Amino acid sequence: MIKVLYYYYYLFYKNIWKDNDPHLTTILSLSFIFSLIVNGIVDIILASFFSLYLNKYIRIGILIVIILIMHSFFRKERRKEILKSKPMIYNHIISKIISIVFLIIGVFFHYFNADIVRNILK
Repeated sequence: MIKVLYYYYYLFYKNIWKDNDPHLTTILSLSFIFSLIVNGIVDIILASFFSLYLNKYIRIGILIVIILIMHSFFRKERRKEILKSKPMIYNHIISKIISIVFLIIGVFFHYFNADIVRNILK
């Protein structure tokens, strides 16, 4: 799954966005979206069970940890292997849809997590 996301985000940043370093941009964007989702889920769980919420330093720490994990996971050899294999889930269209849905879930957590946690803490 992560290889499919990497491949399609890489294609976006290389072909559509025409970025100078699509590998780095792909790693950073995937890390940011993952951190939005992880921060959102952790925040909702903490608010539900312990009536707490994450502060900005913990959120930034989670982002940095995810960036480091992604950077170590996508070493140069693995990136070349992913680009050669062109991974897909069933077919090209479904893989694109899953990549877009992943982005939408991250954006959802970015915009609505504060409202959800606020309603839980009331």
